[in-house]
Formats: sequence, structure tokens, C-alpha cells
Amino acid sequence: MKNTSSRVGNAPYGEVFEDLWTLPYTYEPYRQRIIGSVADLNAAKIDDVINFHSTYYVPNNATLVVAGDIDVEATRALIEEFFGPIPAGAEPPALPAFTATEPTGQRLTVTDPLANVPAILFGYPIPARTDTDFAALEVAARLLGTGDSSRLAQALLDTGLSVDAGAFTDGQKNQSAFVGYAFANVDVSLEQLEQVYLDELNRLVTEGVTAEELEKTINQIRSERIVSLETVEDLAENVQTANFYFGDPQAIFTEIDAFAKVTAEDVQRVIQQYLTPERATVWLVQTGEATPEPEATAENAAVVEATPEATAAPAATAAPAFVIEQATPPEPLPVRELVLPEITEKKLENGLTVIVIPRPEVPIISVDLFFPGGESAVSAEQAGLSEMTAGVLTRGTESRSAQELASAIEQVGGSLSAD
Repeated sequence: MKNTSSRVGNAPYGEVFEDLWTLPYTYEPYRQRIIGSVADLNAAKIDDVINFHSTYYVPNNATLVVAGDIDVEATRALIEEFFGPIPAGAEPPALPAFTATEPTGQRLTVTDPLANVPAILFGYPIPARTDTDFAALEVAARLLGTGDSSRLAQALLDTGLSVDAGAFTDGQKNQSAFVGYAFANVDVSLEQLEQVYLDELNRLVTEGVTAEELEKTINQIRSERIVSLETVEDLAENVQTANFYFGDPQAIFTEIDAFAKVTAEDVQRVIQQYLTPERATVWLVQTGEATPEPEATAENAAVVEATPEATAAPAATAAPAFVIEQATPPEPLPVRELVLPEITEKKLENGLTVIVIPRPEVPIISVDLFFPGGESAVSAEQAGLSEMTAGVLTRGTESRSAQELASAIEQVGGSLSAD
């Protein structure tokens, strides 16, 4: 099925990335596109929408998370008052049981008329987010392709072979995916990018990972997870996610701790076990006129069925008759006092103004350095100069190269950017 919506069909590499979230999996439900295709949507009837909503949008299929500066007992009473009367529905049909099957690798050549440069992408099915090997695979993805000091950044970006390259995992409940990618620079072939990518993946196995490199990567992951708890919205979302995947809201913390236990040997083992060429789906994206469908090559392995049949819609059910009888909105809760942190300001002898805002809730530090002016200070003849200047600020200093600068900051779980 093809999804030709404006977010996919009209976007560079859109179709390939849609396939990226389906084709590597061996679990049938994950091989279907999330919203189907335009043809699917056009064929849907109002009864289909009502039946789907009645089947799945029921209290016994939902989780409510409330986070923030709340009175717990009062919040529970309000939830009971306004959500409690909603009747439970029939238990939604369960997804098919997951049975691990070995994937069949495939190579797909796609011509994308909207793409500016050729690209190569790799997708591998890996265990669920709850599996004990997932943490090691996440560390492997970070070592390979996250941050300016990653293996791919050094081998592809710093050498000018690629304009963008990286790797990441997509953690799911029954089966996850590991993704690697590289976008070619001018006059660089996809075959060359593929060889460099495979060489770097192989080096992680044959040469191993240094203690310093492993510590840096684990610090990055833990730091990002902690930063994601900074706002109440993100906290609520992370609690919901932990509860959904692990069945335990406290897993928000235990999952962070799991990364600290990953060893260099774990990284080598999971790469050898899960990230092999015969398990990979590889996309070779060319620029030019579009091809009607991805074209499989005989190289590597046979092509599996690219588009499974859609599952049947749930059986028709009556729309719920429940209506909340609420003539007027409920009274707002009392306004709680807003307590702002103490802000201190000081000017150094060199004229730099320093503003400090203590926030002890989350163990992170954020430093922002502002220079007034920006693009407004640039003449029309030099438009873009401020952006170009910001771009080179992170690419090294008189005493540190770009790699040394990135490594020093990423070693403590930090990140550096300028704009």
C-alpha cells in the first residue's frame, strides 16, 4: 500500500521512511503502515470509524496520567467524579501473539524525484524494548551514529563523504528496529557509503569499544532520559510510556539504570547476533524520475512480501449511548501560588553578564550564551553570515579540534549547538 499524503508522498525520502517503519519487521501488525494509504482512507465508511472508536476508545483500554503540582487526594476525587461514570466497554481484540522468526534480508532500489542527494538506509529487526539486549543495541546505535564524535560522524561526515549519517533504535513492545543511514555528498557513490558503514559496524566488533567511549555513550543516553523528565508534560508522557511497555510506571527509572550495566562485550555480542547483512533490509535511494514500486535485486537474499494485507476491521458494534450530563463546566480549582526560583545576576570584569537560575528538581545544567544582533546586524549583501558564523563555532577552537570539543562535552552526557 502506498501512502501519498502530503507528509509522505510529497516529501523527499518520504516513501522510503514509511517503508522503514514496516519492512524490517517480521511481526505482521508492525508491517502495516500506521494510517494505511490514501486509498484506505477514501474507502473508509462512517460505520468503520464508529466501530473502531467503540472497540478501542474505552476506559478499560486507556491509561490516565496526571503530573504536576497537584493535591493527590483532590485529583483522585475529581478523576473519580468525571471519569468514573464512563462505562467500560468490551475487551478489545488482542493482537496476534509474537513468534520470533528469522528475517529474510532484502535490497530495494528506489528512485525518488524529490530527493536532492542519493541515500542508503539499513533496517534490522531487533528484540522488544523490554528485552535485556535492547539496552546494548541502543548503546551500539549511539556508538555508531549519534553525536559529532560517533564512529559514522568521524568516518563519513568529517571526511566529507556524507552530508548526514547516523544510527538509532525504534523501541517497540513486541519487536524493535535498528536503523542506520547515510546521505551521499557530491560525486560519492552509495556503494562507497555502504562499505564505510559496514566497516565501522565491523570495527565495533573486531576492535571493541574503549572504556572511555562506552562511558561517554552511556552518559549521553542517561542524560537525555533525565532531561526528558524536566517538564510535567514530558514526565507524564514518560510515565505512560514506562507503564505501557513494562507494565510499571517505576520502569522510567529502572530503564535508565539498565544502560549503566551495558558492557563492551555486550555491544560486540548484539552486533554479531542482530546486525548481520543477511538480516538487513537495505534501501538504495537514487535521485531522478520516480519508479512505480521498489525494485528488488537478487543480490543478498530473496525479497519478502513488501505489503501485507490489511487486517480485517473489528466487527460492527453499537455506538456507546453514554452521555455526560453536565449543564455547566465544573468550577476551577483554587489557584496555587507560583514560586519562582531565585534569579541572581552579576557582571564580570570583562563585561560578560552572568544570570544564574537554580533549579534542583532535575540533575542537569543548561548554559546559554547570547550575543545581541544576529542576522539583523548583517548587511543585505552578506545575508546568512550570522548563521554561517554560528555553524563554525562548534567546529573547533585554537586549542581543540571539532572532535576533541565534541568528545569532551559528550563524555559528560552533554550536547553543544549554536544558531
